Amino acid sequence: MSTQMVTTAGGTADAASEIAHLAAFSVALRRATDAVEAETACLRAGRHRDLKSFEHRKSQVLLDLSRLHASLPRGRKDGLVEERLRDLRRALSENMTLLDRHMQAVQEITDLLARTLLAADSDGTYAPQGVRAALPAGVKASLPASTGRSDA
Repeated sequence: MSTQMVTTAGGTADAASEIAHLAAFSVALRRATDAVEAETACLRAGRHRDLKSFEHRKSQVLLDLSRLHASLPRGRKDGLVEERLRDLRRALSENMTLLDRHMQAVQEITDLLARTLLAADSDGTYAPQGVRAALPAGVKASLPASTGRSDA
């Protein structure tokens, strides 16, 4: 079976090989988009315990994309690859927005826990207005009343 030779910006290349490389790259882009969209759906559903598996999937797809990108023909446009790249950019943008919200929520919870632990550790002797004043009303109500004096 003979293969047709074509000329591209990078010189002479085998058309069948170029098509095969573009097709493989397109498939890898679709897998990347699927992985990112699946993680986004998991975040939307509140299933945060499942996120570790997505880290592995995305790392594997990134490795595949890196390897395949090196073998792509230079200077040749492919409509399907460009469409898949747009889909991946959109999916990544949405995913990053949700991950950012998730990280902000984690930070807020961490800050609240830290303030609560600091307040619980202090009997108020040295900072009667300090730590307690910074706490939300619901947290203050759950703490024992401070006498403002030391039992030492």
